[in-house]
Amino acid sequence: QDDVGLSGRVGLMYDLTPWMSPYVNISRSFNPNTAGSSLTYDGHPLDPTTGLQYEAGSKFSFFDKRLLLTMAAYQITKDNVAVNDTDHPGFSLNGGQLRSQGIEFDVLGQITPELQAVGCYAYTDTEVIESNTLPVGAPFADIPLHSGSLWLKYTFQTGWLKNLGLGAGAFACGERSGNNNHTYNVSGYARMDSAIWYSFALPSGQQIKLQVNVFNLLDKTYYESGVAQPGTPLSVMGRASITF
Repeated sequence: QDDVGLSGRVGLMYDLTPWMSPYVNISRSFNPNTAGSSLTYDGHPLDPTTGLQYEAGSKFSFFDKRLLLTMAAYQITKDNVAVNDTDHPGFSLNGGQLRSQGIEFDVLGQITPELQAVGCYAYTDTEVIESNTLPVGAPFADIPLHSGSLWLKYTFQTGWLKNLGLGAGAFACGERSGNNNHTYNVSGYARMDSAIWYSFALPSGQQIKLQVNVFNLLDKTYYESGVAQPGTPLSVMGRASITF
């Protein structure tokens, strides 16, 4: 197998005002399908996936950079996309030409020295443009039209609780197609997570951070994909890190 292609990216950003910077970029991708999961059921490798993306948006900064906003609109077209062969697990199909387009919003706000808010929203419109294996006009499997998240983080700055942090947030996603043939939909869901952390410095100067994350705080049953596999139940993960 001998695959050759050209990829590249070009972009432009302009500081129109001290608080607004619009930008545009165009990129071309080339991805050889060489992994074992990119073989068809009859043993043939798929041709490389190529893509073209257009994006335009703007970055905003308010209140001495305590509020940062980013908004973007994009369109991505890919040819010869490899998709899972649901009739033959472990193999792939040539999905043909697929297109996704939409808008994205991101916000980062330092409400007070202690309180920070982080949020995002995505509207993602997907469609099969040309294909011999997927229904033309159908959306992609497991890609919701609407999704987003919002997190609040509070870090104590003074007193005996200084450097102790608490965080909580929610992730939500809407209904989406459950399989490549768009024969059924998977319901949307909302999930809550939380975290607590504490950081301090050793006498030798190294920074230590201890953190505990709780995923799916309400132990909600939900499905991230159309293969009827539930998402992660209530779970706790601890982490310790040292920075030299």
